Amino acid sequence: MAIRFGRAVLTGVAVTVLSVGALHAQAAGVSTDPATIKKGKSLWSTKGCMGCHTIGKGRAAGPDLMGVLDRRSLDWVQRWLHDPPAMQQSDSTARAMVAQFNNTKMPNLQLGDEEVTALIAYIADQGSKMAAKSH
Repeated sequence: MAIRFGRAVLTGVAVTVLSVGALHAQAAGVSTDPATIKKGKSLWSTKGCMGCHTIGKGRAAGPDLMGVLDRRSLDWVQRWLHDPPAMQQSDSTARAMVAQFNNTKMPNLQLGDEEVTALIAYIADQGSKMAAKSH
């Protein structure tokens, strides 16, 4: 296989093509592992996330999560998913968000580290797919 870059030609080189969203997710420290994303998809469904959130389809009872890592740091999102009630008490950004959504408070879903990682990976993956569709 030959790949042409300008005037240079690479032969016999394995190339992985990632979307801009996937590159952004990797740069942010978010897993792009398909098994992790699949686990996140399952959690999105079983934990009922879609009851309050969308990914790229606008606000609902809670914020649209498309681009959440552009608005919040990975650390912030991880802390939020681990214990939303604690964040609502201690973090001014969390309090403002709750107020913005008519005092609708996210419950503590009792997520472990692996579940938080998987859910963030799924949200980032879906967000990058939605962004790719709009271009």
